[in-house]
Parts: sequence; structure tokens; C-alpha cells
Amino acid sequence: MSDSLKRKLGIWTATFAVFASMIGSGIFGNTGKVQEFVGDPLMVLFLWFFYGLVAIAGALTYSELAARMPEAGGEYVYLKKTFGPLWGFLSGWVSLIAGFSAPAAIAAFLSADYLTSLLKAAAPDAAITAMFVGVRWSIDIFGWDLGVSVQQIYAIALIVLFSLFHGVGVKKGGWIQNALTVMKLLIVILFLLGGLTAVFMADGPVHDPFRSDGIQWGGVGIGLLWVLFAYSGWNGASYLAGEIENPEKNVPKAMMWGTLLTALLYVLINLMYFLASPASTFSGKTTVAAIISTELFGTGIAVFFNVCFCLILLSTLSAQVMIGPRVYYAMARDGLFFRFAGSVHPKFETPLYSIVLQGLLSVAYILSDSYYDVMTYMGFSLSIFPFLTVLGLWKLRKNAPDAPYKVPHFPYTPLLFLIVSVVIIVTSAYHDWENALRAIAAVDIGAIIYFASKVYREEFSAR
Repeated sequence: MSDSLKRKLGIWTATFAVFASMIGSGIFGNTGKVQEFVGDPLMVLFLWFFYGLVAIAGALTYSELAARMPEAGGEYVYLKKTFGPLWGFLSGWVSLIAGFSAPAAIAAFLSADYLTSLLKAAAPDAAITAMFVGVRWSIDIFGWDLGVSVQQIYAIALIVLFSLFHGVGVKKGGWIQNALTVMKLLIVILFLLGGLTAVFMADGPVHDPFRSDGIQWGGVGIGLLWVLFAYSGWNGASYLAGEIENPEKNVPKAMMWGTLLTALLYVLINLMYFLASPASTFSGKTTVAAIISTELFGTGIAVFFNVCFCLILLSTLSAQVMIGPRVYYAMARDGLFFRFAGSVHPKFETPLYSIVLQGLLSVAYILSDSYYDVMTYMGFSLSIFPFLTVLGLWKLRKNAPDAPYKVPHFPYTPLLFLIVSVVIIVTSAYHDWENALRAIAAVDIGAIIYFASKVYREEFSAR
């Protein structure tokens, strides 16, 4: 088998990967949860705007890291070279068990949720609607009663399909990703412009869009964590650096432009949500876009947009399947993960076995109905490793001052990212200490696996 990835991805594919990995389940599902935690629409909007600035600061900082180390693997590569292989392994471990597998599962299952809303609106009395909404089969596996719904089967089929797409070729997967992302961008802009037009053609909102009973300050930290989930992916191009042409220039551009575009759209879409409907209508809900489209356009046009939202989520799923396996590939190449994950398929020139591994874990999350729980408790640890990655820039600059690209306004740009990361870690741990402990336990398990495998390798090599 081939042992190296080929540089076949251009600047547009890299930028689209950043954009596609961010816009999806977060903006269409998380605003309702943020509103539930925070309670104040203006504060919700501020959090979306503020973390957009933080994500841009992170993207600028990662751009320097990517220019210094233009290899596939992202944070794993940066932490390994800055702080040692243990920290690189732990970041890759978290990426495997939560960073990409769980978001892929969420995108697939949220697509099923939107498809269910579509069927309820378009054909409420049809047999297929009843099947999608209520049918669940009971499967006995060694005495364990596993219930499987039609929605889960649909979500699993999506995981398998996109794993296949990205497993059979870098360029083919890139073409599919580009096509889905262009479609996503057009749909998002159409939804945004159509929604704002509908609001102001009706002489503006018929309610006070920013009415609240005060900010729930205790929920601001966890609310910011849910916003962080929606922005996760701003560093997506760094994971593909080993396959991007001219990475020293193209990776920084991709992360910067992808993050800027996403932040702008996030703020405008959230503004439209609050102008279109009272916050109480969608507070705590996960299909916010479906609720808003029905409020704005009525059932008929809402059916069209629900179809569009399903397609948008496919682009997000595609990006997760495309990016995540490059981390496990890089880990395996360094002898820190299963050897098969470091193989490149001789015909398809992709890390096919890493793609299969991530797909299997996503399927497990879908079958267990646990992917939202995983995202919640792993959000704590998902904040730790970008913090350490950015912190490592000071060490790298001390050892090697010159770089093909340097983050502007150093040290203030990375300091903004670091300070906000600390706030998120502390406040989310305070709000939900049990999930924080679970996250720490998951990282500890990764450390145990690392040291156990290290001892095994040393004993094996000594024989």
C-alpha cells in the first residue's frame, strides 16, 4: 500500500471544507438551546457575534501553525511537535471519540429530524410519515434489546454513503464536497434573504424581537459552549494540510475566509430568527430553522426549505467524514494508533481504513442515541486542546522566530482566543461539573491507553 497522501486539493476545496464543517447542525439546531440557557435574545446574538471574533482569532493563529507544519493531522501534529507525543495522542483520541464521529452522527440524525418535519408538513397522513415518526424495531443482540427506528436507519445509511464517497478518491470526495458546499451557500443565502424580506414586507416583526425577562447569567457559559460547537470546524483546513496544494499559502487563506464568511452568516441568520418569531417559540428546540421557515413562509414553502436543510446537513456530514480520518492517519503513521489507520489505499489514494473506523463509531453513536450527550460532556475537553495548541505558539516562536506566515497583532490575537477558552472551560465545568468529570475521565482513559501501548511497544521491540 502507498504510505503517503497526495497534494490534490486546491484552495477552493480547503475553504469549502472549513465553511461546510461549520455551517450545519449548529446554526440550525443550537440557537434554541442557547436561548434556553441564556434567556435574553440580545445576549444570544452577542454570543454568536463574539465567538465569531474568537474563531477568527483562532483561525489566524492556526494559520501560522499550519504554515510552520504543513502536514495532515491538525492539532495532533502541532501538539506532538510542541509539547510531545502524549499531548498529540490525547488530542487525536478526543477527535476520534467526539471531535468528528459525534458531529457526523448529529448531522446525519438531524437530517432525519428535518426530513421528519418535511414529511409531517407535506404528507401528514401518508404511510411513510407514520413510519418515519413512530416505527421502531426491537433487535435482540446477546440478550441486549436494541431498538432501532427508521430515522436511525436513515442516518446510518448517510454515514455509510459519505464514507464510501470519501473513501474512493481524494478528488472525487473533493468534488462532492465542493458541489454540496456551493449548494449549501446558495440555500443559506436564499433562506436569509427570503426570511428578512418576509419579515420587513410584513412591516417588520409583529412582536418585540428582543423582549426578555433578564439574562440568566448562570447559563451564559454553557450557552457559549453550544455556540462554540456551531463554530467548531474553523480549523478544518489544517487537518487537510497534507493534501492541499501550496499549503503554506492556501491553508491560512482557507481558514480565514471560511471563518469570516461563516461568522457573518451566523449573526445575520440569528438576527432573522428573533425578528421572525418570539424567542419562546423555539427556545429549547433543535429544529429552529424548520420552525422559523413555517412562521415566515407557511407550510408550502417551509416544505421546500426543509428539503434544503436536509441537503445542507449532508454537506456538514461530508466535511466531518472528509476531515476527521486525516487525524487518525497521522497518529498511525507515527506509531501512536492502530497501524491499519496509517495505510493509504493503493487505488483510491485515501486513508480508507481511518474513514471506515470513524464511520463505525458514528454508527455506534446513532444506535445508542448518545451523540448529544457525548458532545455535551466532551465539549469541556474539546476546549482544552485548542487552548494548548495556541499556547504552544509562544514556544515555537522562541525556538524558530521565522515562519512563512505570522499571525497579525501578536500576542493579542492568540491571547483573545486563550482567555475566552479559559472562560468557557471554567464556566461550563461550574454549570455541569458531572459532564466535566466525564470529559476528564475520557482524557484519562486516553492517557492510560497511550502509556499501555508505549510499554507494549517497548517490550515487543526488546524481544
